[in-house]
Amino acid sequence: MTADMASDIELCIGDDVQFLSKSQAVTALNKWFQQVQPSDVNGKIDGAGSVKYYNGNVKTASGNFRVFVYYSAAADGKGFKIDEIRIGKGK
Repeated sequence: MTADMASDIELCIGDDVQFLSKSQAVTALNKWFQQVQPSDVNGKIDGAGSVKYYNGNVKTASGNFRVFVYYSAAADGKGFKIDEIRIGKGK
């Protein structure tokens, strides 16, 4: 996942919205994963043209979460890069 990240990411976990460098986003995500201890992930990638997104669910020891990952075409035109990750409480 980190190879697919843009150099700057908008990371939203709950109500906490941050604009982070790639390395800061990786650190924040690793901390979140350690706190919630994921056990299952499901979802799908959708979209068209220069925009794609992943919409999914993560089951954890701390409850369920919804995850939205926004991808846009890479500046070099080779593939896609993650620009935004949103994580919120799920059902």
